[in-house]
Amino acid sequence: MGEFLRILVEQPEWEGDRVLAIQVRCARVTEQLTSVLIQQALNVESQTPLYFIKALDAQLQDICRTLQEPASILNNESVLLQMYATEANINELALNFEPSTSNGDVINRLERLHRCLKAIENWFQIYEQIPTSLAIGLTFDIYVQLIHCIVALIRLTKFDDFAAWDTAEVRRRIDIFSLLDRIADGMEKLPVAAGMVEDSSNGESAWSRIVKGLRLLKLGTQANILDAGDDVSTIRTKLDEIGTTVTSSTGGSTNVEGQQDAPIGDVATSFGDDPWLSAIFIPWDSMNF
Repeated sequence: MGEFLRILVEQPEWEGDRVLAIQVRCARVTEQLTSVLIQQALNVESQTPLYFIKALDAQLQDICRTLQEPASILNNESVLLQMYATEANINELALNFEPSTSNGDVINRLERLHRCLKAIENWFQIYEQIPTSLAIGLTFDIYVQLIHCIVALIRLTKFDDFAAWDTAEVRRRIDIFSLLDRIADGMEKLPVAAGMVEDSSNGESAWSRIVKGLRLLKLGTQANILDAGDDVSTIRTKLDEIGTTVTSSTGGSTNVEGQQDAPIGDVATSFGDDPWLSAIFIPWDSMNF
């Protein structure tokens, strides 16, 4: 594979060869990262070595240098989505850094978190510019990137363990709940916009189930932001920030009602009977946001 990739990089016959080469190189970076994370999980290690992260940085920078020409590659949506997703993957590792009082460590961690957020911003800016009628032609990998960017954004939005990180600024830059609404709305319109005639025996198509998963993800994230120990006044303040309302049940407890008419249930919706959907959603089912 290495030899074929080298030929694509050094002797491209058309623009598609350049696009494929960049996608494969980014995928290899992500594969290295995933492999190390699996090993860390098996060895009960929480932090990825800094030298490894810098090595991934160097690989990504080397890929970036190939974007300088031709101009069409620099503006290719598939290439940019892949690059930004890879950048977010690498810098997201800063969420797991060990706490440190060293100014250098704090600044390095803060810079990486901001790079992660900026990469996610750039990713969604491109994704949301893609016309709904054309979204049906996106590759499976882009939908995996979509879910990964959503999960990373949720983590950044809730990351209160690092005093230097401003979660309020994250919410100002990207409102995760409005974003989830827009993505779900777009997915809902996609079959009609693309002229698809869906045939689903149980009344639920793949696209409608993705929409359901996104709606549930929004509700689960909203509920997760609330602390069990918060009083009603604090809960109301938090809900005002995320656009939901509070009602009191007959038992005197406080219930959260989402603005969306979304299904209520376990946010970690099971898609195990659908290989395509399970590959997108199930890796995140057990993640504690």
